[in-house]
Amino acid sequence: QIAYGTVNENHTNFIDTNVFYKSGLAINVEYRVYSFLQNYESVKVTTNTNAALTAPTYLQITQNSITSITLNWQDNSNGEEGFKIERKYEGGNWELLNTTTTNNYEDNNFELNTQVYYRVYAYVGEYNSSYAENNFDATIPAPTNLVITVNSITSVTLTWQDNSNGEDGFKIDRKINDEAWELEFATLNANQTTFTDESLDLENNVYTYRVYAFVNIYQSQKIEESITLEIGTIAFGGIVFYLDGTGGGLVCAETDQSTDAEWGCYGTSIGGTGTAVGTGAANTSAIVAGCSESGIAARICYELALNGYDDWFLPSKDELDLMYVNLKQAGIGGFADDYYWSSSEYSSGLAWLQDFDDGYQYGSGKNGSRRVRAVRAF
Repeated sequence: QIAYGTVNENHTNFIDTNVFYKSGLAINVEYRVYSFLQNYESVKVTTNTNAALTAPTYLQITQNSITSITLNWQDNSNGEEGFKIERKYEGGNWELLNTTTTNNYEDNNFELNTQVYYRVYAYVGEYNSSYAENNFDATIPAPTNLVITVNSITSVTLTWQDNSNGEDGFKIDRKINDEAWELEFATLNANQTTFTDESLDLENNVYTYRVYAFVNIYQSQKIEESITLEIGTIAFGGIVFYLDGTGGGLVCAETDQSTDAEWGCYGTSIGGTGTAVGTGAANTSAIVAGCSESGIAARICYELALNGYDDWFLPSKDELDLMYVNLKQAGIGGFADDYYWSSSEYSSGLAWLQDFDDGYQYGSGKNGSRRVRAVRAF
């Protein structure tokens, strides 16, 4: 292109604003510079360069929520008309998403549960720079730590941890025994992390629940947990250690209430205490009424308020043995290899206790310091 540009005398620079980078290929541009006087020209000096739009760099993706991300990048060019953003999904093709004159862009309309790719480039007219590219995982985070708490024979409460931000809500599937899943048994609002099911028959059935987050038609992975009322179940304020076959039973506290309590009233006969299963509550009431000493095993249980219940008592001899056989020997309940008081009196100076190391039961002095584990009936 002869006489592509002309400058005045004594000028020693020229700016070319019409050289670009096109379709990923740098354009080699050659220039000849010479002075002139009327129709006369000097010898020409030659130089060349690769003309290119400088690509943006450091494309960063910030996830604002499940359905929203922000792209940021560094602008390295000068004089571009703007930037183009392209997007594709795992296994898909690139598509133009939008253009912008800034160095950031927010996308609130991408598919979920797939890998999402972005690339950004500067442009002038039909000419483009090379790309800055990045990607992120758009999978909906699943809830975790599903815990089922038994409230009664007919009621349980589910709780879980919400790991997502921006979900439409949570859905719960339920299955009874080996029957088909009751899909979308319950649908909950966003950020709700608890649900109570009051339509159960725990005495005769096993219930399984699945909890998952959802956004529109998309779902997270499902977390699953089963519950049935059985020995070792955390329910009714404690650990189930006895079931009577009619929907009732006994639970013990999850930890000891004392490590060194006396039975109390050494040398005084309380009288009328039983040893059988079902007598612990009456025994405890009789001891508290007949012995005014503070800090004794029965009174510790009688005055206990724990996990929303205040009807705790010191177990009878046979109830204490059920705790040892059904829980301690199964490694449940955190019992010590030590002596635990029962509420069953042996004599005016002795009361029944049990060695939770070997299971042996015998009468021991009421003034001895022993461990206490409270129980309650349901």
